[in-house]
Amino acid sequence: MAKEKPRDVARIEEELSDALTAKVEIRIKKRTKRGEQGEVAIAFGSLEELNGLLDKLGLGAR
Repeated sequence: MAKEKPRDVARIEEELSDALTAKVEIRIKKRTKRGEQGEVAIAFGSLEELNGLLDKLGLGAR
């Protein structure tokens, strides 16, 4: 059985998903003395969706 994510991580995933209207997954890769390290994955289904995500992040066409 997969280890359940901490509530605060699940809450941040949900908030990001809502803000970006895309599935977001936070993956904790390792824990260090300074805290957790990991990555954030944002799913998209087409280049059009990716461009929409980039616009929402303020990184649209430049």
